[in-house]
Amino acid sequence: NGISNQRRSLTGLVADLWRESADLIRAEAALAKAEISDKASRFGSGLVWLVLGGAVLFAGLVLVLVAGVAGLAHFLPEEHAAWLAPLIAGAVVLPLGLALLARGTKIVTSTPLKPAQTLRSVRKDVEVLKEHMP
Repeated sequence: NGISNQRRSLTGLVADLWRESADLIRAEAALAKAEISDKASRFGSGLVWLVLGGAVLFAGLVLVLVAGVAGLAHFLPEEHAAWLAPLIAGAVVLPLGLALLARGTKIVTSTPLKPAQTLRSVRKDVEVLKEHMP
């Protein structure tokens, strides 16, 4: 009878461990989903603002460049002004645009999308389970 109680207790403990492990996995999956969703939402929102800001900035830059080219053309010999003024303006603006593009790429690619909090939590849970497994 004592052995039967021990077996039932051991069976009950294993069943409890199995059930609680499954609950823990479901909870961790829900946490990962929520964390990824939050990060994706913030990333998407930031991307929308970047695109809108970039479009408005681009329109303004085009207008300023057109005015700059027209102004520069007044200082160049008339026979070369039509092609030399845009070439000079482009040579000045091109490196600036490349630098801005590189900066934006660095920011976007350095934004971590993996659920770091969930990964830490799962690692901790695995360690605890390993300690309690026979």
